Amino acid sequence: MTTRAAGGAERRGGKNKPAEDEPADKVPQPADKPTRLSVNISAATEETLQMIVDREGITMTEAVRRMIGYGRVLYEATVVNDDEVLIRRGGRTGGQTDRIIIV
Repeated sequence: MTTRAAGGAERRGGKNKPAEDEPADKVPQPADKPTRLSVNISAATEETLQMIVDREGITMTEAVRRMIGYGRVLYEATVVNDDEVLIRRGGRTGGQTDRIIIV
């Protein structure tokens, strides 16, 4: 069985075949299959991502993945768990700490 998914792409029935009353575009995808996402971002966000791409030598996609991962850590700590996050600058080598930021 072949059905049309959003955008006119063909989808073959089988393992992910939709139920008779389930729309073809609601077929569950395998957990390891990436999801395509299109978003509008500000110029500042684009510049930030590009800086990470250039500095780390990674793709834009990987930069977005990493920033979302870092954001999730901060979000869960500060919003979900009501914890404080400490960023210590200048204290890496055991010297005096220049600045401490609590998020």
